[in-house]
Amino acid sequence: MTQIYKQADQVLTWLGTHPEAHAAFTLIRELGHPDVTQDWALQELQNRTTQLQALSKLFQLEYWSRMWVLQELTVARSTTVYCGDDSLSGEAMIRVQKLLVRLRASGLTYNVLLQAMENDMFSLDVIGDDGLLKIQQWNESATKRYLSFLECLLLHADRSATDPRDMIYGLANIANEKSKYQISVDYGLSVPDLYTSFARTEIQESKTLLMLTRARPQRNQQALPSWVPDWSTVKSNQVFFQDARQPQFYFTAAGETNPDVSFDSTGTVMTTKAVVLGRIDVLGKPTNMASDRDSNLSALAFQDWWSMIDAQDSQQHEAFARTILGKKPDNVTNASQLTDILGMFGDFVTECYPEQEVDEVLRQYWDQFVAASMNRRVGLMERSYDRKVKDLERDKQVVRSWRRIFAAYCWDRRFFYLDGGRRMGLVPSEAKQGDVVCIPLGCPCPMVFRERIQGQWVVVGEAYVDGLMYGEAVSIQGDNNSGSFKVEEFKLH
Repeated sequence: MTQIYKQADQVLTWLGTHPEAHAAFTLIRELGHPDVTQDWALQELQNRTTQLQALSKLFQLEYWSRMWVLQELTVARSTTVYCGDDSLSGEAMIRVQKLLVRLRASGLTYNVLLQAMENDMFSLDVIGDDGLLKIQQWNESATKRYLSFLECLLLHADRSATDPRDMIYGLANIANEKSKYQISVDYGLSVPDLYTSFARTEIQESKTLLMLTRARPQRNQQALPSWVPDWSTVKSNQVFFQDARQPQFYFTAAGETNPDVSFDSTGTVMTTKAVVLGRIDVLGKPTNMASDRDSNLSALAFQDWWSMIDAQDSQQHEAFARTILGKKPDNVTNASQLTDILGMFGDFVTECYPEQEVDEVLRQYWDQFVAASMNRRVGLMERSYDRKVKDLERDKQVVRSWRRIFAAYCWDRRFFYLDGGRRMGLVPSEAKQGDVVCIPLGCPCPMVFRERIQGQWVVVGEAYVDGLMYGEAVSIQGDNNSGSFKVEEFKLH
């Protein structure tokens, strides 16, 4: 089928029907002209709330989530998109999405765009991250470098397929052209056999344990070994620390080490060596969030986890701010920026639960943020009061955008301390006290392992450990200094 789409002069894409399609298509036609300027578009968008929301709904239609649409859209020379009895060019749709991404990326225009979306940050993310633009960006990225089949899959793992095997086979014709190794299509294989074979091949060929970070056996529906991801259960609201869509934020917890692994004769038990960081000592409460859109519950999660922090320890405060955002955004590093984040969350809790007493430390951090924004000078010029207020509102919206990052990382995770409170981080919601946190050699992120019976271990999931995400633990393992980390062997079933 891929060859057919390659040879076609034009591919017609049918999204189905939607009552708000016409509003979305009208917006695309008006903003999708090549001559549209960013300034003109920004003025127009302030009065286009209904159309912007319709566009977000358009990109949430089931069509975009199907794995098989990649065959249609990645190789098409030209695309015409149909929804109901309306149609438009795919090129216009991509131009509008790129325009909205540029507006979203600017601190000067983000606030205006967010207000036009009625402060719906989820919908604002959708119009820039999904649809045709997502597929085009993947295609452009894949042509610039060699990718493993897994790296190709990770960019589309939130899609769906009726046959679970098509989560891999639906990508084969495209990924095999770009991958360092190829996957043969064989529907004679069962789902467990295919997923397990794919995991082994990826680990052996790519010399990395990136595959391991996607394993969440508690959500396994295919009777797989715990170290093998179940691709049929990956959902769009699952955000991983090693996000294939954001390579600029990649972690390298295992440094430059290669995996030290072997497989038993059945191919289902993997033995790996890992740097042991310690055991989970203290766990924060589960968030009880159904998804990353449960904003009020995310505020409660922050409040509970913050209560575990020493109110007088500023270094702990900074580490906590890094942890709850998974160290994203990466450019937020100095102390004042990190405390701005904490102040914003204090304001967030107050906004969600105004009857609750405000934490004094968080209130101070928020007051400092507001004062700094109001008193900031622009060059040698003093700003007018109206300009100060306007800039403060913009700064608030930019800071508040971090709520979405926190919700994405916290909704199915828990805050934790390692032995004696030496390190803090985030672990899967299924983690328990006593679970081992370690860094398998060749793995970009720390992992949580649990001993099921003596000598037999299972994967719980990936972890974030503050201060140990860039090879620090590997660089000091094996010496005789007090507090150094040791390498141990784990048989994963």
